[in-house]
Amino acid sequence: MTHKEQLILSNELSLIPIRLFTGKWIFINKDGNDYFGVKFKKADGFSGGLSRVRFLNGKWGFINIKGENAFGVEFRYADEFGHGNEICNRGEIARVRFLNGNWGCINLKGENAYGEEFKYVGEIYRGSLSAKVKRLNGKRGYINLSGASTIMYSELLKEQA
Repeated sequence: MTHKEQLILSNELSLIPIRLFTGKWIFINKDGNDYFGVKFKKADGFSGGLSRVRFLNGKWGFINIKGENAFGVEFRYADEFGHGNEICNRGEIARVRFLNGNWGCINLKGENAYGEEFKYVGEIYRGSLSAKVKRLNGKRGYINLSGASTIMYSELLKEQA
């Protein structure tokens, strides 16, 4: 199923995350029935055919409209696609913390959007075109959210001199 077909189907199904009295989350369809038969610790609404969820094991990930782990990967933490600035509001990037403790940004295919992991990626604020990062080697800088480039503070200081 293509991404476009998943998007159309998710809109037709009108899947809504609901928190149960037990504290667990499920998705119900427009008829009010449990659609996947799977419970989550946390679940967000679908956007672009994906939903950010916290699995019962405590790890975060993204599911598709079939209820499957969309990327086959789990994270220590994940922001929603569309969380933050304009680029993210188009659903292109999500900030994640990998299981090894490093941070990064993934695209809709679940790929590392910048080809590297960071010691930290700052919150991606609404209206911002960049996010603060700290590389694994300790250098600090910014990632450009409109393209796959990283600008380190030392490079900015050289340009200003």
